[in-house]
Amino acid sequence: MGAGASISNARLRLRLPSISAGALMAPAVSVPAASSVSGAREMLAAHPGATLVITAPTGQPWAVADAGALAQVPAQLAAATPVDAAARPLAPGAYVPAAAAGSELVDYLAKLQGSEYAVIDRDGGVVGLLTQAAVLDAMNTKPAKRRTS
Repeated sequence: MGAGASISNARLRLRLPSISAGALMAPAVSVPAASSVSGAREMLAAHPGATLVITAPTGQPWAVADAGALAQVPAQLAAATPVDAAARPLAPGAYVPAAAAGSELVDYLAKLQGSEYAVIDRDGGVVGLLTQAAVLDAMNTKPAKRRTS
């Protein structure tokens, strides 16, 4: 490995401890898979800006509701349409604790399919959605240059 690659690796290693699921996630709320589109719309209206994660009957994160698809369901059909009709599934095991951080988090995510991961609290409740893009951005962001005067 050349000097340039060594320096790049050292910089990356210095940034890894600051990478955490809790810091990089977007807020999310959850609804059970048995919910309707109208229930999902109500949940999103009560939590503006949040992403909606759908949980399996086991309580584990299972899918992410597609806001555009939810909006396309006609009002008269929303109560009878299951929320999973307007969702994209998460990869198996695609959820992490909010406290997950550093190389352990990055190594775990690297083993998963997909690019979205539900973030859960200590009790297993969904609190956020982490994206592969957010993690990569954090890994590749250069720290601010120090000013010397």
